[in-house]
Amino acid sequence: MTDSPPAQWLHTNLVPSDAECQKIRTDVSQRVVRLESVNKRLRELDAERDQLTAERDELETYVDSHKALVAYPRRLPPDVIREIFVACLPTDRNAVMSAQEAPLLLARISSAWRHIALTTPRLWSSLHIPVEFVLEKPEQRIPAVSLWLQRSGVRPISLSLSFTSECEGLDALLDCLAESAARWRNIEVWDAPREVAQRFAGMLRHSIPVPIALQQLGIYRNEYMPWVADWIMPGPAFEAPEVDSFLLRPFFCAQFTHLSLESAGPSNGIALSDVLNLLGQCPRLISFAFVPLDSGPQDPINIGDQYSASKPLAVLSLKSFSIIHPRYLTLKSVGHLLNHLDLPALRQLHVPTTSLVDGDGAGHLSCISTQLETLHINLPSFTETGVQQTLGHFLNLTELSVSNNADDWIWAEPIHLVLDEEACTPQWLLRLLTPARGGTAVCPRLQRLEIRGNSHVSGGTICSFLRGRIQLGSGFRRLAIDWSKDWGRPPVSTTEYEAFRSRGVKVNFLVLSQNNRPTFLCESHPWMGLPSLGMRTSWEAGEWIGAFESY
Repeated sequence: MTDSPPAQWLHTNLVPSDAECQKIRTDVSQRVVRLESVNKRLRELDAERDQLTAERDELETYVDSHKALVAYPRRLPPDVIREIFVACLPTDRNAVMSAQEAPLLLARISSAWRHIALTTPRLWSSLHIPVEFVLEKPEQRIPAVSLWLQRSGVRPISLSLSFTSECEGLDALLDCLAESAARWRNIEVWDAPREVAQRFAGMLRHSIPVPIALQQLGIYRNEYMPWVADWIMPGPAFEAPEVDSFLLRPFFCAQFTHLSLESAGPSNGIALSDVLNLLGQCPRLISFAFVPLDSGPQDPINIGDQYSASKPLAVLSLKSFSIIHPRYLTLKSVGHLLNHLDLPALRQLHVPTTSLVDGDGAGHLSCISTQLETLHINLPSFTETGVQQTLGHFLNLTELSVSNNADDWIWAEPIHLVLDEEACTPQWLLRLLTPARGGTAVCPRLQRLEIRGNSHVSGGTICSFLRGRIQLGSGFRRLAIDWSKDWGRPPVSTTEYEAFRSRGVKVNFLVLSQNNRPTFLCESHPWMGLPSLGMRTSWEAGEWIGAFESY
């Protein structure tokens, strides 16, 4: 304190005299009395604070509990809460057994809401099962799967199973799933080994009731895809009756609305002639995707006697037709197949065929309805004339996705044709789609354009295209272009990008990895779940790393 008598001696080595020491002792004794008074007052204030704090806590508890009595969530009818809970479920995949998301998370809020969640079958009508993960602790996780399915009541259910290796103890899990097989509506199987598929089919064939609800089937990245045609179309060509699939008998094919068959590669794909037979077995299909069998570019498509001389096969409800994996088919073969089909409802077509080997590409897709809305093609399958005629046929096209994959061939002896024109390039495509000054344009209703692969185009061409589409007033919303960091900065400046965005147009440059393939955000994880089968376009398959950055 500043009024200390010997303040000038503090923090020094000076020694006070006897008189000065007596003076210091008298001053300290007075200060001690004052210190005790201050401490007493502090203790009184602390006691008063503790009392007020306790009173505050009691009042807060009282107020909060009574507010809860009149809170709107408490007063919501159970049926409204159920609808809110159902809206919390993932929409792009099946639900997973994780306490961090619905439906399990919803059962951890309150006892009342837990009861509602556990008694709402719709919350438990989908499930993703990572088989290897479940079988690591089968005594705990298989009963959990069984309980999950029991909570779905009598509702149709959606299941997806992913395999990563051979699975010991699979029979117990299959027995658990078989109990609900009559209610299966959507089934997806990922990476199932051949032996597992045999046991799966055998158990289904002998031990379960009829799955009358089954409508969607997806088989992905499997090695046994050639057998699928035999399962669907039993006859003299049936080679493996011991693995007859309960799921793929003709009776059940007639129920399918969505079917996706993705093999491990083209050597395990489905022949185009079998595709026709398969579509004939599935008259209610809404979406169909498959990996074609690689027979080489020189082998003509063999349609077979059933369809070669008859009128086109009508699949009246088919809206989406996709060929998975590019460059395994020529455009001529695909066009020959489509000429044998009548698809009046088709709105999405995904045919990334191989590079030019059979003409300029014109006319091969002319049999498709002009009402087509989404198209994915491989640009090197067409010359400039071919792509102009093809796109000019589809006046209602709103989404166009083109690949530019002409870097290599999958066949040992490629065919080289001498044409008057070279294959179409992304630069020329953008110029074609740029509206003329008079307001006319190819694909006048186009809203989204995606250019994938080696897509080096100039900034001037991009900006002219975007300005023309904005002036056209057709509602164009997004342009996505693959871009390699080796090419330098994207050719659209930040100022131009902001100007386009202010007009409602989103520009994305999709950063390519070292092998010139776009890098996905998707990562593998046991409980991440899988995308739900159905009407999915390339725009919904996943976002890309490297959306437009301001350079």
